[in-house]
Formats: sequence, structure tokens, C-alpha cells
Amino acid sequence: MHFRKGEKKDLNELVNLGYLLAKHEQNSERGIKIKNTPKTKLRSKYSKQISKSNVRFFVAEDKNNIVGFLYGDIEKAPSYLAHKKIAHMSSVFVDPKFRRRGIARKLVKLFMEWLKTNKISFLDAGVLINNTSGLHAWKSLGFKEYYVKLRKDII
Repeated sequence: MHFRKGEKKDLNELVNLGYLLAKHEQNSERGIKIKNTPKTKLRSKYSKQISKSNVRFFVAEDKNNIVGFLYGDIEKAPSYLAHKKIAHMSSVFVDPKFRRRGIARKLVKLFMEWLKTNKISFLDAGVLINNTSGLHAWKSLGFKEYYVKLRKDII
């Protein structure tokens, strides 16, 4: 397994994995309608983001095929925080055939190393409430719940 920074040449594989992630989220969250994300929208989003200096994609390759990726960024912190910048992991996904091998853990560690070089103090990650395996994975990496967002249907 080889890990590296994602590049523009990886867009096709990143879009395919991002699409699988969107489908997984769509199927796993009861009660919340997640918009079906077409691959064309993912391609547009990823192609704009991948070259930005405040964004990182990291990929895991097996035999020259990308089997997992992480997408995250550094953003300006809300004014109520003491820190000027914060980091956020937008997406982490590993092909189901390659799970339980520490790939997501390694991708997160690479991202955190990049954040340390940018003097970022903390990292946020979000997970859908019914994604118990994702929640367990984040907690096993030392993430703690600090904010709960609630939703109520009104229509």
C-alpha cells in the first residue's frame, strides 16, 4: 500500500470513490434526505479544490489503483474562537474491499502531519449519526464529541 498527496491526475478515481461515499451516506441515513450527487458535480468540486493551497487530498494506492482517499481543508475560524484557523475533514472513504487494514487511520495521520506543518491546533470531523462504524473509527483516532447538531422536520 502506498500513500501520497492526491493530484489532478487522480480526479477520475477520486470522483468514483467520492460517488461511492455519497451513495453510502444516502443509504445509511434514515430520516435525512441526502441529495444524490452526480459525478459531474463531484468532478467540478474536486477539480477546483485539489490545487488550492489550503486543501489536501491524500490517497491510498494498491497496485496503482486508488482504494481510499481523504479530503480536507484549512479555513478561517469563526470569530468566537481563539484560533485564527481550523481544519476540517470533509471526506474519508476506503473501498469496502480494503477496509479494516488501517488505511483510513493512515490517511488521517498524513492529514494531521500536514496540519502540524501549517501550525493548525485542532481538527474537526463530521459523521452522520447512524454511521456507527464511522463514529467508532473517529473515536478510536482520539476524536471526541464536542457539539451535537439536532434537526426536526417541520414539513
